[in-house]
Amino acid sequence: MIIDGRKIAEEIKEDLRQDILRTNKKLKLVIIQVGENEVSKKFIERKIKFAEDIGVKTRLYNLPADISTSQLRKKMAEICHIKENDGVIIQLPLPEQINVVQKFCLLLLVS
Repeated sequence: MIIDGRKIAEEIKEDLRQDILRTNKKLKLVIIQVGENEVSKKFIERKIKFAEDIGVKTRLYNLPADISTSQLRKKMAEICHIKENDGVIIQLPLPEQINVVQKFCLLLLVS
């Protein structure tokens, strides 16, 4: 049996698009990138394209690589509390100076 992954992916994408249309909501996804990472940029481009394909608006926040953990937490809290934002993605990897434990707890700290 041969599985057509692209066909399945397109079917899933169409199902999501239809589900979003039925909600009559204008969804918005925020992507946060800390620093410049060329590989991450490609992943972000694909996330934005996918979101557009299913009818979700996106906004990309580019934060400086030298941001501190507390500054990042504060900015994330600000972004997460914007009423129009329905979801937030933090693009990995994060810079070394971001505390390892806090990297995984960052979302809990802003909610």
